[in-house]
Amino acid sequence: MGLGLKMAELVASGALVGTEAGLAILAGYFTHLSLDRRLHPLVDGLVLRHRRKGERAWDARRQVEWAQTLFFLREQDGTDGVGTARIREKFQVVKSSGIPVRGIGRGIYELVRLASQDRVGQAPTKAELDGWVRGLYVSGLFLSSPLGRMRALPAYSQLSFQELYRNDHFDFAVELDAALEVTRGLIKKLHGYMARGTYTPRTRARFMEEFPEGTLGATAA
Repeated sequence: MGLGLKMAELVASGALVGTEAGLAILAGYFTHLSLDRRLHPLVDGLVLRHRRKGERAWDARRQVEWAQTLFFLREQDGTDGVGTARIREKFQVVKSSGIPVRGIGRGIYELVRLASQDRVGQAPTKAELDGWVRGLYVSGLFLSSPLGRMRALPAYSQLSFQELYRNDHFDFAVELDAALEVTRGLIKKLHGYMARGTYTPRTRARFMEEFPEGTLGATAA
């Protein structure tokens, strides 16, 4: 939360990136944060129940999340889009739709670097972020190709839609909507915080009281 708040202060001051691009970054960051905090403990439970013998927890988590993603896309669009050009759009994080040869923009990088240095005392290098952007593009390219169809089936083929996506105790779509509602409230408060333009320890503390570190979903839902 502190990292996102610092990025908001930088965007509001007009530094590094344009207002439109900056707001898009903040919306994406806080949406991801809300979703992760809402779904993470629920997915942990699914991993404990369905993790195969000898499988690392991290690998099991990725498999469960991938299966949930496919189920969601099928429910929302009627198809998961894997093996088609449509899915490539979901992996685009820069303005250009072509190969991100130059990686991420310098302004966006500086936004991440300064916020990271301020809040956690260290920051990724430009090369690291550029590599991540290029890797994301390659992943989208693969999944949109005929070879990508190999990943179209649920990663846990022995598990059903009911076990991983919707049952009496868990409904992915409901949890997603709840996380998005949290995000809407957070962005509304963030807009007011940015508009006031007073970034003192006291104003930050007030914001963090409502959306504290580590408890976003539970506190703001």
